[in-house]
Amino acid sequence: MPGTNYDRFYVDELVKKYPGQEKLEEFIEKVKAIPTPAGDDFVHDFLMLVDAKAYQLKIAKAKENEEKQAAKKLEAQNVRGDWTSEELELF
Repeated sequence: MPGTNYDRFYVDELVKKYPGQEKLEEFIEKVKAIPTPAGDDFVHDFLMLVDAKAYQLKIAKAKENEEKQAAKKLEAQNVRGDWTSEELELF
């Protein structure tokens, strides 16, 4: 898919998951059943079909990183606290 990281190695791993013709045909039917490609929605549905656990883990890690960044930002805002500018300059 254009604009993604699906390369030969990704396809090789996918082939290992669907070794027989019957399994591959089932997979193709499921991919065809995904509504007309609409950008991120299609990619999301495809990844959930191919490797839901890995995709959900990726989403969870991204959310965790986002929460950590928000916590750091909040912490940085609270650094000043009740200190005066002069007191902060001493550090």
